[in-house]
Amino acid sequence: GIPRRVLAGIGVDLFENAPCLWRKALPVADPLSHKYSRGHAGVLSGGPAATGAARLAAMAAARAGAGAVTLLSPASALQVNAAHLTAIMLQRADDPDHVAAFAGERKLSALAIGPGFGVGEKCRAFVAMAAGLRRERGLGLVLDADALTSFEDAPDTLFACLRGDGAGKAGSVVLTPHEGEFTRLFPDLGMDSGASKVERARQAAARAGATVVLKGADSVIAAPDGLAAINAHASRYLATAGSGDVLAGLITGLLAQGMPGFEAAAAAVWLHGDAGLRLGAGLVAEDLPAAIPAVLAGQRLRHVWSSAVSGRRDKTPTVRHRSRARSHRRHSWRPDRGPCRATPAACRARRCRRSAAVPKAACPRLPAARDPREN
Repeated sequence: GIPRRVLAGIGVDLFENAPCLWRKALPVADPLSHKYSRGHAGVLSGGPAATGAARLAAMAAARAGAGAVTLLSPASALQVNAAHLTAIMLQRADDPDHVAAFAGERKLSALAIGPGFGVGEKCRAFVAMAAGLRRERGLGLVLDADALTSFEDAPDTLFACLRGDGAGKAGSVVLTPHEGEFTRLFPDLGMDSGASKVERARQAAARAGATVVLKGADSVIAAPDGLAAINAHASRYLATAGSGDVLAGLITGLLAQGMPGFEAAAAAVWLHGDAGLRLGAGLVAEDLPAAIPAVLAGQRLRHVWSSAVSGRRDKTPTVRHRSRARSHRRHSWRPDRGPCRATPAACRARRCRRSAAVPKAACPRLPAARDPREN
C-alpha cells in the first residue's frame, strides 16, 4: 500500500474504516497483567424501569477486553440489576459524589453515561462530574443517548464542560449520537444543512472537542483535528433496540484499556458491524456482546500473522494454521454460511464440519468431487 508518510505529506484525512486504521492500537493483554491493569470500565444505570440499556453496555465493555466492569446503579435499581448480573460488578451510586469517590478508590479508567439513564438536570450533573474526573485523572468518557439529549437546550454548556482546562492529561471523550440526537445537539448541522455527513461530523467534533460517531448505515467517525473515517462494514439488522448501547459499551471497554479516542471509536464501530454481519437476520442486541470475542480473536490473529511475516519472532502454531485457513477461504465461499473453514481436501470430499447444518454441496470455486462409481 501507500506509505503513511506519503499520505501525511499530501494531507489525506478521510479513510474507509478498516482494521488497518486501528489494529496496531488494539489492546493486547500482557502475560503478567491483572484485571485492573487491563482497565476498569464503569457504566451508569438508570432507574428500576430502565436498566437494560446500561447492562448491555456493561457486558459489551467486558467483552471488549476491560479487566473489570462496574455497573453504577441508584439504590432503587440495585435489586433489579443484581438479578441479572454475574461477571459485572454492581455498586450503589445515587449522586455524582458517590461516583467520584468510587472512581478514585477503584481506579476507574473509563465511564459511559447515557444508556437508559434519563434526561434532565440529574444527568447533566453526572456529566459535569465525569468531565471533571476526565481533566483531573485522565478518565475516558463516552456520552450516548440521554447524556446528549440532556444538553439539547444548552449544548454550549456541554462543550465548555468537555473542553475545560488541563488538556495535557485529559482523557478521551467520544460522543455517539444518531441523527436525531445529533440534530438536537447541533441544530445548525442537521441533514438539511446542505453539508455532507462527513463534513457535519467533522464540524461537530471540532466544536465539541471530542470524537464524534455519527451513527447510521454509513457511520462516520470524526476527530477534532479533522481526521475522519466512513464505516461500510455493518449489517442492516443492527437497526434494532439496544444496538447503540452495545456500541457505547464497546468504545468504553477499549478506552478503559488505554486506546486513543478516535481509534477506539473506529475499532468499536467496525467490530460492532462485523458482529452484526456474523449474526445476520434475527439478531437482537443481547446477541451482540457474545459475538465480540470471535471478532476480536480474528483481528488479533491477523496482527500476529502480519508481525510474523514482517520478521518478528512469533512463530506460534496458531499463525501457521491461520495461514492455511486464509488460503482456503480465498477460493471457497458459502453464501448461506460464510467462508468454509475446513481444509481444501475435506471440502472436496464433502466432509466439511458445517455440512451437517447446510445442504451438502461443494464450494462453488472448487472442482466437484468425483464419484468413484463413474467411469
